[in-house]
Amino acid sequence: MVSDVSWSPDGRRIAAWSYSRKIRVWEVETGRCQVVLEAEGDTVSDVSWSPDGRRIAAWSSGDGGKIRVWEETGRCQVLEAEGDTVSDVGWSSVCCSPPDGRRIAAWSSGDGQKIWVWEVETGRCQVLEAEGDTVSNVSWSPDGRRIAARSSGDGQKIRVWEVETGRCQVLEAEGDELSDMSWHWSPDGRRIAARSYLYNKKIWVWEVELRTGRCQVLEAEGDTVSDVSWSPDGRRIAARSSGDGGKIRVWEETGRCQVLEAEGDTVSDVSWSPDGRRIAAWSTGYNKKIRVWEVETGRCQALFGHKGIVSDVSWGRHADVLFSFSRDDHCFKCWSRLSDGCFLLSVDLNCFGNELMFRDATIDQSIPCSIKEMLEDMGAKSL
Repeated sequence: MVSDVSWSPDGRRIAAWSYSRKIRVWEVETGRCQVVLEAEGDTVSDVSWSPDGRRIAAWSSGDGGKIRVWEETGRCQVLEAEGDTVSDVGWSSVCCSPPDGRRIAAWSSGDGQKIWVWEVETGRCQVLEAEGDTVSNVSWSPDGRRIAARSSGDGQKIRVWEVETGRCQVLEAEGDELSDMSWHWSPDGRRIAARSYLYNKKIWVWEVELRTGRCQVLEAEGDTVSDVSWSPDGRRIAARSSGDGGKIRVWEETGRCQVLEAEGDTVSDVSWSPDGRRIAAWSTGYNKKIRVWEVETGRCQALFGHKGIVSDVSWGRHADVLFSFSRDDHCFKCWSRLSDGCFLLSVDLNCFGNELMFRDATIDQSIPCSIKEMLEDMGAKSL
């Protein structure tokens, strides 16, 4: 029985693990099982691919927690935590170009007061201490130079370590309580934006690169905010905002806020186009439409065509292609941008049962993994 699956970064392979204490890797195109990775009797979980797709890491039970790292040949390396129990395997760093993947981090699920960092090639281990606080939600910066984690203790805060030196910086919210917060690195790794699930009417933005911990507070004028997202160039922050109907708020570095109206609809999951000029979101109600805004002008286009509630919207590799999918009607759609900036439905397919899904190889290869996974769940097959 398969417990869970994980896509390789290039979307060509799937790793699946089960309670039989093995990881199987399949080639998606052929269905061939490429390799079976053995855990020497240990159970495995938290399986994740390295950013370059050459290795697979997993948390492994046994005599204390450990991390196992397999190469494509099946060779296994064991990263020990000196008797500690670890959780949440995280590679550095998926967003580097070229991808990094030189280190793995995991936080201690024993005393919860430290983070373990291994160099994959040598197995050398570094321990980052949290000064008595309990840490969780470990996250690498996009450039792979820093690690951030939520830190509890005297109020919740964010701790940021420089991996090379072990130096720790504490980010606090100037008297506000960061209960159950979520945070997001800017694309250049120089800033962190956070919001609190409890006091969620503002966003805090800290300068990490300058080591000052300087904090900027972005107000939502009494609205609650969620789905915080940086623009690809790191110059803007967008968030879904409640209030008198759904809307999207976009803040510039100066703190100036622009409101993108959804005409009374409630929208979900803010998605920036690759060039940062547009934002897409889908309506969560029963009107079954997608909205695309031009950020500079605020101009909005509503895209109709789904008969069921939209489940996901993702941009292609370029800003002129948008994909959408509905679990309700099993429909997948591709929208193409015309010369006047408007989007037009260009591909309209459904995937009932095991019917043919993709006929265009170019479209097939550019579909984001999040939508591919949902299509596979529905029984769709790709040619």
